[in-house]
Amino acid sequence: MFREHSDSIKQAAVAAFQKREFSVRKIAQLFQISVQTLYRWNAEALASEQNQHKTQQDQQAVAAKPKEGRCPIFNQEEQQVVAQVVQQTGRVDTSQIVAAVQEIRAIDAPAIQISRRTVYRYLRKNNITHKKAHLRTKQPDPSKLAAFWQQMRLIDAEQQAEPIISLESSFDAHMTPTYGWSKKGTKCIFF
Repeated sequence: MFREHSDSIKQAAVAAFQKREFSVRKIAQLFQISVQTLYRWNAEALASEQNQHKTQQDQQAVAAKPKEGRCPIFNQEEQQVVAQVVQQTGRVDTSQIVAAVQEIRAIDAPAIQISRRTVYRYLRKNNITHKKAHLRTKQPDPSKLAAFWQQMRLIDAEQQAEPIISLESSFDAHMTPTYGWSKKGTKCIFF
């Protein structure tokens, strides 16, 4: 017949079992339980202790471990130079970025060279990707636009009879798409 036992009785029985003060049968008789129940309680207690020990180890492992490794390749000044070069002229090659960084580095540490691959890894790490550039049309100058329409009004009536067609889609049609660097999630736009 199954009976509910309080946690205090379970703990006392397991403590007596682990201390080996009495035989297993004697402990079972003292607490009015079967030998199998005593062994089961002991197994449960050991399992919970192991789980607690494991969680403590996991928490200690997760705790901040000082990360060992090399210092950053670019110092603050060089990082700013890379950001400026990319922001101002997004259409640069990694070799041009290397040259800009080497100019700064020539003063401090001329012996340390930077490769194009290093610059590429730095750009990727900072979410700056190389992508197809989109051409943005320039807004017309209002004064030039007004002068154009004023000149158009002065044309003779017979010249106005013949329509003047300008195919705007052909402007810059000969240009091939270019590529440039910009932050991930933004368009790379050039004028």
